[in-house]
Amino acid sequence: MKRLFLCCLIAVMGVINAAGANSPALELAEVSAEIVTDKSISGQTGIVVNNVVVRHVTPTVIAYDIKVKNSSNRKIGDEKNPVRFKIQPGEELLEALKKTVGDNVLDRDKMNGGYQGDAEILPGGTSRYMIFSELGTLEKLENHQHLRLLTEAQLDELREKRFDAALILYIGEEEIGRFDLRPHSHGLPPEIHRTLEQELGAKFVIPAWEGYQVKFAAIEYSPVAQGKAVGNRRAAVIVYTDRKGPLMNLISLRFT
Repeated sequence: MKRLFLCCLIAVMGVINAAGANSPALELAEVSAEIVTDKSISGQTGIVVNNVVVRHVTPTVIAYDIKVKNSSNRKIGDEKNPVRFKIQPGEELLEALKKTVGDNVLDRDKMNGGYQGDAEILPGGTSRYMIFSELGTLEKLENHQHLRLLTEAQLDELREKRFDAALILYIGEEEIGRFDLRPHSHGLPPEIHRTLEQELGAKFVIPAWEGYQVKFAAIEYSPVAQGKAVGNRRAAVIVYTDRKGPLMNLISLRFT
């Protein structure tokens, strides 16, 4: 009888431990999802003609950079049983990817890009998970088309839907965390973001902050004296709010 009770107690403890392993105290700390043309992320592709590289092209990529915090008092994952991850697109993003590049390029068996993730998440610590995959290029490569030719309309659709995805964490074959990225979509609408970049002559990223969204976007110009601009200053002004609502119209500010 004592042996039976002891076996039952061990079994119950095993169930409790297994339940704890399936429900680690993980939460998203930071989320970035971008459609970018940035050689520091993707590197460059050489266009070869007659075995000679005639030019280099920076491909446009879809890229995710996510930090996950472990608020528990135990380590999750290790070198022997590392934490693995994947980005699973939702229906809308998957449809946009198939329309643009013909497949789910976030599938690590099909992607042309790279990924990196921490094998363990320390107690109270934060780990980082990154993945990017090539989409193509906006550059016309004439007869040397080694990359898929994209349009701004295709990229705008992907920008609108880039947060329609989930981060899934595994240890072995066991799923330990699934996080919806859609609540973190608080950037600028693509057409306003593109207007800012064109006006400023530079590419940039509007960070997404949990619980906040962009409320106001404007361009600040150099002051004007006697009808002439003093200097050549141009800056983007981005205002966040914790109150949801429509984005105020993009305006230009000129201080006199």
